[in-house]
Amino acid sequence: MSVCENNNSVQPQHHHQPAQQQQQQQSTQSIADYLAQLLKDRKQLAAFPNVFNHVERLLDEVMLMYMGMELRFEFREELACRNV
Repeated sequence: MSVCENNNSVQPQHHHQPAQQQQQQQSTQSIADYLAQLLKDRKQLAAFPNVFNHVERLLDEVMLMYMGMELRFEFREELACRNV
């Protein structure tokens, strides 16, 4: 669901989205799916505290990086909705 659909104000919704916007939505979904998998892996890794310290750190860094990417995509979507 895009940011435009979540907005309570009435905005015209175009049936044909530009290719770039569709690609951004797919990228956002891919990032969300990947983050969900990383979180699942992180929870499984918690069963072995202080065993895989470097792996835990790397996993945390990757999760933070991808969270930042998702926020940037959502911000771009929000800006695009305002320009409609």
